[in-house]
Amino acid sequence: MRIELLMAIFLLAAPISVLAACSDQSDHSLQRKCLEQKEAALSSHIRASEDIIRARISGWDQEPQYKSDALALFNSASEKFRSFMTAQCNFEASSAAGGNGAGDMRLGCRISLSERYLGSLKAQAARFSPPHA
Repeated sequence: MRIELLMAIFLLAAPISVLAACSDQSDHSLQRKCLEQKEAALSSHIRASEDIIRARISGWDQEPQYKSDALALFNSASEKFRSFMTAQCNFEASSAAGGNGAGDMRLGCRISLSERYLGSLKAQAARFSPPHA
């Protein structure tokens, strides 16, 4: 399946408004801070999950070539996801036409995509046996 089709499916399944999660704050600066905190926490969870997957691949009970290939493919996929997220979220923010909401839209997009990616990472981690202690 082509990457473009996978990304289209990924986007169509995304929640309609992540911005609503922080909308109960009393003013815009607090809403913005809420979005920034959510995005930062998700980024941290993603990095930790990626490290877990890398460790599990390294400790995977398979031949070295399979482990090497899987690790290279995982690293490439992680890089491409980040590039996709940046481009997609910049595109979504462009619909604000330079307005004040562009930053919030960008953060909302990053949160939405990060939540979905984190779910995917958790599923991937389950495919590799944890390293033996």
